Amino acid sequence: MYLNEQEIKDLHLPRWNELPSLNLYMDQVVDYLQQVLGVLMISGQESFITKTMINNYVNQGIIHAPENKRYSNKHLAYLVVVCIMKQVFSLQEISSLFKYQISMYPDEQAYNYFITEFESCFKNLCLRQPIKHTPSLDEGRDAVYIIRNLVMSICTKLSVQNDLQNPELRQKKS
Repeated sequence: MYLNEQEIKDLHLPRWNELPSLNLYMDQVVDYLQQVLGVLMISGQESFITKTMINNYVNQGIIHAPENKRYSNKHLAYLVVVCIMKQVFSLQEISSLFKYQISMYPDEQAYNYFITEFESCFKNLCLRQPIKHTPSLDEGRDAVYIIRNLVMSICTKLSVQNDLQNPELRQKKS
């Protein structure tokens, strides 16, 4: 993964209302996730999402089982977040964080806040700008603090990985 300045500025992850409204089969889910998240994943990784991984997430209770082998937009939202979070966190930690968030907020609100905060933080870090957090009606609550910190940890890792893939920086070290 190396994103140049324009690619960073153009980064957009789907909000809840932009997720496919039709239920998808497993192959379609894998293709969709690779399409929307591929730009963020580490170069050299064979695949950041596979059918086996998705089945594992279902078996571990991280996401609900599909209905009639089809995955809804709610499944897709959870999988987008899992794929981003697993860059830093274990599946057990992700499961705990999901349980905490859904006890506090509806799925759509929690997902949109996470994605908006992630995009903002990632862009700010990669472009070497001060981090501007997404405003929340719950400022000062633990839930907001936890999400911001987990997003910063993921974005910090991805930003450093992006820097390490920068051809200009790689030439300077030679």
